[in-house]
This record gives sequence, C-alpha cells and structure tokens, in this order.
Amino acid sequence: MCQGKKWQQALNEYNNAIALDPNFTKAYRERGVAYFILGDYQKAITDFDKAIAHDPNYAEGYLNRRQGYYKLGNTNRACEDSRRACGLGDCKGLNVLKKKDIAIRM
Repeated sequence: MCQGKKWQQALNEYNNAIALDPNFTKAYRERGVAYFILGDYQKAITDFDKAIAHDPNYAEGYLNRRQGYYKLGNTNRACEDSRRACGLGDCKGLNVLKKKDIAIRM
C-alpha cells in the first residue's frame, strides 16, 4: 500500500512536469514507468509512445514499451521494440527475450 501511494505521488509530479513542458521526453518515460509499476500497462505504453514520438532515437523508450507489450501478451510487438532498440545500440531487451525462448526473427 505504501509503495502504491509513493507511485501515485510520482504520477502527480510527472503530470506537473508534463503540464509545464509537454515536450519533456523523460517525464513521459518516467510516468510510463510509474504506470507500469502500478500495473496499468496500457497507460504505460501510451506514455512510452509519447516519449518515442518526441525522440524516435530514444532506445530506452522502446525497451520500456517492450515490457508493456510483453506484460499484455503481445510478444510480436515486444520483439519489434527490442529490435528497434537494438538498432539504436541497446540490445539488452533482445537478449532478455531470447533467454525467455521467445522466437525472434532477425
């Protein structure tokens, strides 16, 4: 319960940051992480989408969105995002999916 309150407070802070600067890419990413931790994977994906829209070369945005897709059972989209992040130089998401025996066509 205490952790949930902490993340709800974090959401409020990120909402304020975004209200002050709607182009604050990392605020969208961090708010997405808060939604993810609270179990609201669809809202998390929406925020990761916004972070990526502001910076299409933001590998961490793709990796975070991959986790949301994976939690929702959409392994195809999770794999796509892992490949995109790897193409931007961060292949850890791709390696995680390979370890989980998820077929990835390169």
